[in-house]
Amino acid sequence: MSLLVVGTIAFDTVETEHGRAERVLGGSAIHAAFAASCFAPVTLGGIIGHDFPTSAREALTDRGVDITGLVTHPTARTFHWVGNYDDALDESHTLAMASAIHVGYEPVIPAGASDASHVFLATDEPAVHLRVLDALDVAAFVIADTRQCWIAEQPDGLAAVMRRIDGLVLNEHEARLLANTHDVAEAGAQLLARGPGFVIVKQASEGCSLFTPEGSLMLPACVALARDPTGAGDAFAGGLIGTLAAAGRTDMDAVRAALTTAVVTGAMAVEDFSVRAFTPPGGVEAARATVERRRRAYEALLPS
Repeated sequence: MSLLVVGTIAFDTVETEHGRAERVLGGSAIHAAFAASCFAPVTLGGIIGHDFPTSAREALTDRGVDITGLVTHPTARTFHWVGNYDDALDESHTLAMASAIHVGYEPVIPAGASDASHVFLATDEPAVHLRVLDALDVAAFVIADTRQCWIAEQPDGLAAVMRRIDGLVLNEHEARLLANTHDVAEAGAQLLARGPGFVIVKQASEGCSLFTPEGSLMLPACVALARDPTGAGDAFAGGLIGTLAAAGRTDMDAVRAALTTAVVTGAMAVEDFSVRAFTPPGGVEAARATVERRRRAYEALLPS
């Protein structure tokens, strides 16, 4: 089975009460790809600037990530987000953001990835998601994420994406905004009616909720010592799609089972800056072993 991840690739400069990280690898696709690659080979798609260094490319290829889907802009610099978090790590504050590189961006799907069995459309504008969907040669199992700005600025495009995907993953605030309701269960039901086969609402310290036509399931959060919450939702989705791709499955039973891995990878992501939680000295094997150990411990605490 093959896995394609397409979305934002960035450098992040992040400050929390636990420290500061300067121009570290970030972006939705990066966080998702590192989590997913614990389980399955990943082809990464997105746009980078002419300043994207060899060391960053090697960090991806050393991980086994295929970067032939990266588009290099000849003049623009890589997307860069500068921000900080309050002491509770609940709210981020954008101090600066350079994102002009994405204007008019046309994604490139490598020939070897156009027939991917599993696809994660990480946070990006709906127009890009639709171009990726149009470029796929076969009917893949597709999960997509979104964000507040696209809900407000491209509602028609987002609606078109939702009609063509198998699963939607978004946070609680986004779900309420998109469904125009404060009730998470009502939001889940409304969003299901718009096309996706399932909806997952990420609820931070409260865990997550899965909504399907057959019913709903809520899982508690996994205990984590948070240092930087950037990319946690993307790592959550990466753990989910990576587990499904490794198993070669797309059924709802598999989605429910993979959800525990997603909770764990999302929790791991907050425990260090950038993708450091998924790049231990032992490499991908060590990262996978850590995820599996923590998944078993987490599942042992769940009601039978």
